[in-house]
Amino acid sequence: MHLDIVSKCVMGLLTEEDFEFIFHTDDTGFLRDSARAALEVKRLFFGETIQLFHPGSVFPAISLTGEECSLSCRHCNKSYLKGMIASATPRDLVLECLRLLKGGAKGCLLSGGFDAMGRLPIKPFLKAIRQIKQATGFKLAIHPGLLDQEEVKELREVGVDAVCPEIIGEPDVAERVSGLRRTGDDYLKALRLFKKEGFSRLAPHVCVGLDGGRMSHELNALQVAAQVQPDVLVLIVFTPTRGTAFQDCEPPDPLDVQRVVTIARLMMPETELALGCMRPGGAMRRRIDAAAISGGINRIAVPARSVVGSLRILERDTCCVM
Repeated sequence: MHLDIVSKCVMGLLTEEDFEFIFHTDDTGFLRDSARAALEVKRLFFGETIQLFHPGSVFPAISLTGEECSLSCRHCNKSYLKGMIASATPRDLVLECLRLLKGGAKGCLLSGGFDAMGRLPIKPFLKAIRQIKQATGFKLAIHPGLLDQEEVKELREVGVDAVCPEIIGEPDVAERVSGLRRTGDDYLKALRLFKKEGFSRLAPHVCVGLDGGRMSHELNALQVAAQVQPDVLVLIVFTPTRGTAFQDCEPPDPLDVQRVVTIARLMMPETELALGCMRPGGAMRRRIDAAAISGGINRIAVPARSVVGSLRILERDTCCVM
């Protein structure tokens, strides 16, 4: 059966109904065959190698808002900002990047808290970003949020290399988790603006299990991403985090992670798929990484070593979207 799925994928004959069935089915045999097909598609387009990424101090994350965020999302509540380097003024950002350059860094991820409309407040930092690009030669990635056309153009003009917007596929999930009244069309419009502007890497993110570990928005989010054919699609996995509204929720089943990777691979056979940094650790990480590999992933950030030991790998000290 999996060879039939491979043939349909390569010929572009898989339908929306096919993806709906994979997303909702409890037939483990069919899921297994679908994952085998997705892995074969990955091999056809990309070969056997999986790339492993170790950003660490070579490609750190910097928060342009310190620990401040207007959204206080139910899965985060500003927690992840605490793990970033705080550079909440343009001067601080320039000085920090110069310090990082001396320490051997090759680039950085510009991130931070969003405003009430779901946007990273980039305007005050544009001149500083240009200065950093010119002085350091850094590769620069950014979590921009839903920027308007002028902001997207300005980001490209100052030298940002990779844009990594999040996609939430269901309006009720966006509102319940983040308090944002945004639809799939809003995310698609933003992606098209980024695509049109011609960044080196368009790498949207989709969080598996964003809704407190429940599967809900993921299929619609993948369908939005597929309409722009991104360079890299990054899949991250909901991680219960202390101090958040979802702290007592369970992460999604690794089988559901495999399900989403499988659909993404079959839906976008020529797009590189990355398993991003944000996912549970320990034994659950090992299970998630193994599930993603079996579904046709290309790239893994900070991998579980016991899972990748026997694979053909290429290791890189940078962000998984680069």
